[in-house]
Amino acid sequence: MVAFFLGNALVAPSVTIAGAASREAAVRAELRDGVRLTVLDGRTGDPLPFANLIRTDPPGGFVAGADGVVRIGRSEPGVWRFRLVHPACGESPLMELTVPADGTLIETLVLAPAPPTGPNRTDLPNRSEPRNQTDLSTPAPRAATMDVIEVRGDAQVAGRRAATGVRTVQAADVRALPNPSDDVFQMVRLLPGVSSDETGAEFHIRGGDTDETLVLVDGLEVRQLFHGRDYGGITSVVPFSVVDGVDVYPGAFPARYGGKLSGVVDLTLREESDDGWHGSFGADIVSTRAFAEHGSDNTSLMVSAREGYLDRVLRKLRDGFDAQSGYRDLFLRAVSGPDDSRQTSLNYLRSEDHIFYDEGIDAHTVNSDYLDHYLWSTTRLAGHRWDARGTVHYVRSDQRRVVAESNQDDQVLDRYGVRLESTVYPGSGHRITVGGQIERETGSFVYRSEEVVAVAEDGTTETLSDVVERGIVRRMETAFFLQDEWKPMRSLSLNLGLRAARDSETDNLRTTPRLSAAVELGAYTVKAGWGRFEQAPVASIDLEEEVQVRSRRRNRAEHSVLGVERNFGLNRVGVDAWYKDFTALDGVVTQATADGVEHYFIREGHSQGLELFLNRTIGASNWWVSYTVGRTEWSGDGVELSRDFDRLHAISLSNTLVLSDVWDLGFSYSYHSGTPYTEQSWSKDDLSRQWIVEEAMPNSSRLPAYQRLDVRLRRQFHFDGWQMAVYAEGLNLTNHENVLWYAWRFANRNGTREPERITRTGLPGLPSLGVEFRF
Repeated sequence: MVAFFLGNALVAPSVTIAGAASREAAVRAELRDGVRLTVLDGRTGDPLPFANLIRTDPPGGFVAGADGVVRIGRSEPGVWRFRLVHPACGESPLMELTVPADGTLIETLVLAPAPPTGPNRTDLPNRSEPRNQTDLSTPAPRAATMDVIEVRGDAQVAGRRAATGVRTVQAADVRALPNPSDDVFQMVRLLPGVSSDETGAEFHIRGGDTDETLVLVDGLEVRQLFHGRDYGGITSVVPFSVVDGVDVYPGAFPARYGGKLSGVVDLTLREESDDGWHGSFGADIVSTRAFAEHGSDNTSLMVSAREGYLDRVLRKLRDGFDAQSGYRDLFLRAVSGPDDSRQTSLNYLRSEDHIFYDEGIDAHTVNSDYLDHYLWSTTRLAGHRWDARGTVHYVRSDQRRVVAESNQDDQVLDRYGVRLESTVYPGSGHRITVGGQIERETGSFVYRSEEVVAVAEDGTTETLSDVVERGIVRRMETAFFLQDEWKPMRSLSLNLGLRAARDSETDNLRTTPRLSAAVELGAYTVKAGWGRFEQAPVASIDLEEEVQVRSRRRNRAEHSVLGVERNFGLNRVGVDAWYKDFTALDGVVTQATADGVEHYFIREGHSQGLELFLNRTIGASNWWVSYTVGRTEWSGDGVELSRDFDRLHAISLSNTLVLSDVWDLGFSYSYHSGTPYTEQSWSKDDLSRQWIVEEAMPNSSRLPAYQRLDVRLRRQFHFDGWQMAVYAEGLNLTNHENVLWYAWRFANRNGTREPERITRTGLPGLPSLGVEFRF
């Protein structure tokens, strides 16, 4: 039992309910939250992870997440009677809450341990409660009416999560932020160490390239993440409406994740829908989208469809820019869970893109078509001291791509496999996870490029011209891992792991160990991590490079992380220092000189930095602040060069604010130092009268600093059985001219062709209006 006894008397912990008026406004501003209850520790003000809410009338049970928030869908109005249970704070008396007529409610519950027992102490009130909170407690029920509840997720969970360095963002907390493209990875870009380009939605994590991050969606690895991937990504292929939250591992990630060099983004999808049919329809200057869902006792169904037309906006804003592109996607999801011990989901995602654009520069001309199908199912099982999860998947990708008219990259690939893992709980604060995956990929390809550097498995290189390849793809990869999460003492959490992988192309068994730890020192948590990682080479045409790389060598990296964090109530502040050593990294960088073209063959690289962050999530006002100072470089042939996405300083500030019961405001501001570029100079040869270009050292110059402020103001309207939201957005509200790159092209002047430098800038100040209907 978790209640406290003194003789025949039962002394129950105290519970208070705080901030009804302001938090009522918060939920009405975002009806999708339904009933949302935050459970706090009355002693410290910190969230209580995995607190149990046991509803007696009507019957039901719910568990808070790691952030202490119980999220429940829109509910029937009426009076709830319930108790709270948590191992660290005990069990509350029987409580009451009233859900209003619109089925939405947001409250903060403060659960305090029972006062010390002793003579003449059994009936004393808890004087530590805030004076502005109302004590709604009732006499404690008899112990005989209570069930024994076993709770695994207690304060130990916080230590385990700190040891892995994971950072979590809930979708409900960021929906008010400016997000014109409905991009789910807006959640990721809030975090320190994550940077993205003005040209698109693709992101880098702690100095890693965009293809060096593992992205999982309900257990499936998704490799084609974005619509408009030749723009750098317009928006994610996964719609925001079906996402519940995201876990981000920016470095030294645990052994259950593998196959990538830099980081992990693990998206969790919504599992429950409100009873009956509900949905939404929205449109703005970027896209049109529709969503419908149906919920019953044990089953949820979700359907989402989107179509985008950003190219129409780009043609209006940019002179000399010819764009003919569009995207659409369809997502279907069914979740069945007859009880808490078993759940199965079935998902289908179809993503389609057509991209053509011409900026008047040969190397920046693209004509591409993409069609991707994803079909996967995930099953979760749970027992008394174990749980298991399995995902089976089939993915088909069809790509037709021509770059700069002379480079071709066509692929038709089928990928199918299974991922399994099982966890046992041998004792308190200890869990062991073992798992693995098998995946097979088959298909065909056509590859054509004017110049290619081929890298063999031993790292030797060969330069080839006018390469044309046609072939069949047949490869298989298997991986297994063992992960031990252990809390040997109250203040220490360990995460030890080993991953082993083998592929059919090299047939070599490779092992990558991982180790991380977190130590609680009073109010502070000190964490450290180390690990080795590897990734198969990526074969595709890189639009930004004149010389393409075709490698058969697996890339490798080693991570080291050290950080400290502290909670101040609902505020969390921390600092991380990190270093990534890319011990095997392939690339080629060119430099035009008076004597010809110089090639620098990249062999390795490194990335290092320091991050400071502060965030607060309370429903009515959520904000994230981060600052990163870092460098990312690669080297070879005796030179060290900045990578294209290197930034010395980066600042990010985002906030969502509930202004009233119908108004909310969101804004995001980002600043970073200029990214590197290669300076060029042109001269005319006196004899041949031909123009000759000479370049400085690659990436030795810097673009001007980048900054951008986006704001969204939203107004909710409530009608009988449906709602409407109207919002106005200002993108780059200060109209700051952000330089993306410089390029040269020939122009006719006075009957002669002369080189001229053009400057490509990002979006100017752009207003946008949108509307969304919900039923």
